[in-house]
Amino acid sequence: MDRLIGIDYGKRRTGISVSDPLRIFASALDTVDTPKLIDFLKNYAKEETIIRFVVGYPVNMDGKPSEAGECMISSKIAEETGASVGSTVQFTIADGISFRIRALK
Repeated sequence: MDRLIGIDYGKRRTGISVSDPLRIFASALDTVDTPKLIDFLKNYAKEETIIRFVVGYPVNMDGKPSEAGECMISSKIAEETGASVGSTVQFTIADGISFRIRALK
């Protein structure tokens, strides 16, 4: 069954959550070193069908991109990740991404 992947991008480490096969719940999958993120997701996609990545867009309290957000945009990690396994990418404000992934069913 198809799964959604949540990505909480960080400069050094990135948190990854995954939906259950029915896309009702999301839970933590792993935390990986950010430079190894693409390889981790490619390997995971060999075992599971990923239909969408939900990327947490980190912002400060004033709504401006945080340092991690600026880094994420400049590296285009989200587009590279989605393209590497043939999935779409959706950005969402990074406040409770694991809960929001359920609404994308």
